[in-house]
Amino acid sequence: MIRRLYETDHPVKQRRAILFAAVSSGGSAMGVSAAVAETLATQTSASVCLVEADLRSPAASRSADEHDGLGLSELLLEDRPLRAAIRSVTSSLSVLPAGVRRADAQHRLTIDRLKPYVRELRAMFDYLVVSTAPAAGHQDAALLASLVDGLVLTVAAGRTRREAARRTVAHLQQSGVHVLGAVLVDRAYPIPEALYGKL
Repeated sequence: MIRRLYETDHPVKQRRAILFAAVSSGGSAMGVSAAVAETLATQTSASVCLVEADLRSPAASRSADEHDGLGLSELLLEDRPLRAAIRSVTSSLSVLPAGVRRADAQHRLTIDRLKPYVRELRAMFDYLVVSTAPAAGHQDAALLASLVDGLVLTVAAGRTRREAARRTVAHLQQSGVHVLGAVLVDRAYPIPEALYGKL
């Protein structure tokens, strides 16, 4: 299923970079993107990089401190080399953390600043899995989507309103964003989950 997300009907082109964004806060885009990156790295022989591009959430990156505090925010603010901020998790999975200076770097999250880094990441890795701030509250998702091959929205069961999701999709599509689909998260099971497979 995840590998299909990166495939296209085009005989040559393949989606190599996909952005994940929640419709609104609490949509777990970071959790979904991390799971996708880990699955790709585990089930394929490809190199994968998880890019934590959510500079709005205070808890967006738990891995920055483990890598000398360097992350995307430091790259944007200090023009540091990309490789200095990338942390290797396994032989096939790496992470570019959001960094510790996220609040300071929000105004530098622009296409001109990001495009060289995305180009370099594409050259370094087979797949990019990018997470960003909620699409309904900020322009970050629409901006970043112009640099990748498509966007997947995460929808929180019981919290994300259907009309809000529809408005967000319409706004993104009007901005030229290629919306690939949506992922439902935090689903509640009224009966034990194991029984669903027997129904």
